Amino acid sequence: MEHILYSIQFADALDIGFLNLFVQLTAYIVPYFLIPAALKTGMGAFSALTGMLNDRSRGFFDRQRKFREGQRQKYNERARGGNRFAGGTKTNFRGRLNRGISGGLTAPGAILDSGNTFKPNNWRAATRVGMQNAHALEIERNMKENQAYQSWMHDDGLNKAASKTRNAAELRSYLSEMRNDDGSRAYEGQALDDAVNRVENVRRSMSTPAFQAMTVRQAGAGGTAYKTAKDATKKTAAGEFWLDVARASKDDDAMASYLVANGRSETVKAGRMDTGGAGFGTTLGVVNKFREKLRNGEEVTLADIEEATKTIHKDVYEGQGGASLVHSSMKPDSIKELAPEMVSSVQDAQASGSDKQFTQSLASLAAVYDGMQGSSPAKAKIVADEVLSKTIDIATLSPEMKARLQPALLQSDGSYQFSGTITYQQAIDGLRGNSDFKEMRREYANEIAQRAGQAPPEPGSEPNPSPLG
Repeated sequence: MEHILYSIQFADALDIGFLNLFVQLTAYIVPYFLIPAALKTGMGAFSALTGMLNDRSRGFFDRQRKFREGQRQKYNERARGGNRFAGGTKTNFRGRLNRGISGGLTAPGAILDSGNTFKPNNWRAATRVGMQNAHALEIERNMKENQAYQSWMHDDGLNKAASKTRNAAELRSYLSEMRNDDGSRAYEGQALDDAVNRVENVRRSMSTPAFQAMTVRQAGAGGTAYKTAKDATKKTAAGEFWLDVARASKDDDAMASYLVANGRSETVKAGRMDTGGAGFGTTLGVVNKFREKLRNGEEVTLADIEEATKTIHKDVYEGQGGASLVHSSMKPDSIKELAPEMVSSVQDAQASGSDKQFTQSLASLAAVYDGMQGSSPAKAKIVADEVLSKTIDIATLSPEMKARLQPALLQSDGSYQFSGTITYQQAIDGLRGNSDFKEMRREYANEIAQRAGQAPPEPGSEPNPSPLG
């Protein structure tokens, strides 16, 4: 107030006028009224700033907290999986330290969960099971949440390379030798560097057992990494895959069961019935046989892989039948791999001495071929080339079977052929008019149509037209 009175007196003395005085007084007084508004605005800005920093979706502090939680979870999983410190082996100090940490973290909960709290003799086994379960949980979490892995999770060729190697140098060497179908290099230059970096980034973030098991599981999930051998007589794709499963679970029974269960399901979904179509017990038996050799330090030979493949294929064909191969999802490699079993089924039927069983095997084969003609002529050609072209020694046929096959044995001069050979295709053509054969063929065709999700042929009608008649 004193300032205001003084200003009025000063204005009169200097004769500067009332308007100028009013402007000066306004400029002097109004800011006092703006102080509350300024404080309110400042507090609002500060509140927005602190809210942004602490917001779950964009906040700095929360983001850092979530990052730290993720890191703690990752290191905890690695510690439980026996890979807290990189470079650990079975014999060096880091390896022993890793195993000690893993056991220490896993033991209490595992022992309690197993119900062996007051049974010290069972604590070691319970701890081992707990560590094995931790690996499976680590795999599932990384497949769902690890964005670095998701960028190549569905590249079954890269997963196969990752599962077979232990470090960046081995991976680079393996990828350098990979070839495309046309013979060109699959990885070279910058593409090779990028692939190595992507794989090693994920490898470093996981325990070694979980990483190897996860990548071999995904290697089978695409259906293309384990190809049919160039030598058509060597069928090894199934055996090679289950050997890799054995390597990833050599000392871990629970992991072996986990990989067999998931591997069977995912390879069949990928169109590889030849790999995953056998029963769980048969497949686990094959894997365990490989694991025993690996644990004993024995060499796994090509003959071992071929034997394992034949065991799988025999179980697939006996359990699933040829009808399962007609589905459009089955890959051509699956047909190629199982072609020898299709041939064996006919040979075994003839060797049984039962003409009915022999006729059934040919009727089944004819229906499979018919079904493929309708869904995939390219796969039908595989059957024609690798199965229907096989021969039957006429001299080994029973008199009754020769009578059934008279049309196929009839020669151009009107006489019958009683020596030499006829192909499976000629035998099927010769049985075309046989009522038993026609009924069997129709039943198999109906089954195939149902499995393929198609309407079966009308009763009394022929299946899809084919050179088989």
